[in-house]
Parts: sequence; C-alpha cells; structure tokens
Amino acid sequence: EAVHFVSASLDSEKAGAHLLLRGDVRAWQGERTLSADEVEMIREGEVLNARGHVATRVPRDAAHAATEADYVQIGADRLSYRGGAHTAAYDGGVRVRQAEGWLQAPRLVVTLAPGGPGLREVQALDGIRFEDRAPGERGVPTTATGEGDRGVYDAASRVLRVFGDKAPA
Repeated sequence: EAVHFVSASLDSEKAGAHLLLRGDVRAWQGERTLSADEVEMIREGEVLNARGHVATRVPRDAAHAATEADYVQIGADRLSYRGGAHTAAYDGGVRVRQAEGWLQAPRLVVTLAPGGPGLREVQALDGIRFEDRAPGERGVPTTATGEGDRGVYDAASRVLRVFGDKAPA
C-alpha cells in the first residue's frame, strides 16, 4: 500500500533512494499516520528516521478502525523504523495512549509480525510508568497503576509484564 507524504520541503539524492522531508511532515498509509518535524527515508533496508515531535497513530487490529478507542497513539522525540528488520524504536519521552490507559518510558522497541501487519512484541525500557483501566464489578472500572524498570507486552497473549530489575516493580 502506498505511503503518502506532505511537508514544507523535500530533498532527494541517488535518484530518490534517499529522501529528506522537513517542516511539518505528515504521512499516512491506510489507517496509519505519522507526523514529525523531519523524516528521512532510505530505500535500502526500508529505513525511516523521524525526528522532532514524532506522533504515530495505528489501528489496534488489522481491520479498519471506527473510533478513537480502536487506535494506539505513540508520541516521542525520535522514531527509527527498520522495515527489513521488522522493528520500530521510539526514543525520548515516549508516551503511549490507548482507550484503557497510558504508558510512559524513555524508550520503546516494537517488533512487528513478519509477513504482515500487526505486533509481535513491545518492550518499554529504562523505567516505565503506566495506568490501565478495566471493567470491574457492576460496571465500576478497576484502575491499575504502577512503575518498573521495564515492561514487555506480548501481543499474542495481550499481556504486559512489568519487571523490577533494580527496584521492585
């Protein structure tokens, strides 16, 4: 599926094999969106580097999303996407928001499912904080909050494990 971009400027080298977009960059591919101050794309290795006020929004499931609750939003200072390696690394003030809560960490590493859309695993690193709300008894939500040194989300089981490597989680 094609990726569409708009920006204030575009520089191209090596017959389009290396692109640099600057100034209020916006990109979209189907239901997925990206915004940043600057985006660099390198064809070899399917590399995308975004810097400055990075924000991404992706559907939770491969099916089309209908409401804001159907999306995960991630904000950070930087994003390094490596299509060939099926990874995306967010760095600097990472904030993840979804309908039932939020997570903050200095670094987030996403491993994508090979051969198709979707997540395999997400690692929140270098100290995390989170809040999660779930339906409770009689419709009263239950809220869980916490912090730890790192967290690992397994997409198949839909479970976030929080680890206290240096201090109790």
